[in-house]
Amino acid sequence: MYMEKAAEVRNLQREVEHLTDQISNIFDRHKIMSSNVVLAVYDLCSDKAMTEAALQEEQEKVKLYEAKLDNLQAEYEVT
Repeated sequence: MYMEKAAEVRNLQREVEHLTDQISNIFDRHKIMSSNVVLAVYDLCSDKAMTEAALQEEQEKVKLYEAKLDNLQAEYEVT
């Protein structure tokens, strides 16, 4: 009886070690995935800021061209 219980305890200890290793591996994978997500979000935020800056620049160019067009139209109407 004692030998059976001792063997059962050893088996349970091995199972606990195996499950602990699995949990550790899952935790490590999730930690890596979350780090990758943080980096991806950082890159997307950086890309968004650059895109918004480029858009602002283009909008300013459009306003400049519209002002030039308005001036040309005004000059044309005067002559």
